[in-house]
Amino acid sequence: MAELFFMGTGKMETAIAGGIVKKNVFNGNDLCGFDISSAAAAEFTKTTGVCTVSDPAAAIAASSAILIAVKPQMITVALEQFKEIFTKYLKKDLKELNFRLIDLLE
Repeated sequence: MAELFFMGTGKMETAIAGGIVKKNVFNGNDLCGFDISSAAAAEFTKTTGVCTVSDPAAAIAASSAILIAVKPQMITVALEQFKEIFTKYLKKDLKELNFRLIDLLE
C-alpha cells in the first residue's frame, strides 16, 4: 500500500516525489505513481526511485492519499477513465467531485 499515489508522473510530480524522498517525509517504498506515458513513468522511477504501475486500479484503492497531478485540460479525461475506482475510493459521485475540482482550479 502506498501512503501517497501520484496520478501523473510528469516533471512537476517528479520534482514533488523527489523532494518528498530527499527530505525523508516518506521513503520511496511509501510512494507509487502512474502515467499514461510509459516514458514519463520510466523517467519518474529513474529520477526518484519511486515505483510506477501500469494499471492503477489496485494502487488507487490501496493508497492512503492520491495526488492527481495532470494538466488541467486532462483532468476530466483522467477522472472519467478511472471513474469507477475514484467513485468507490472517494465514495462520492464523480460529478460532485468534478465540480469541486473545477472550483479549486478557478
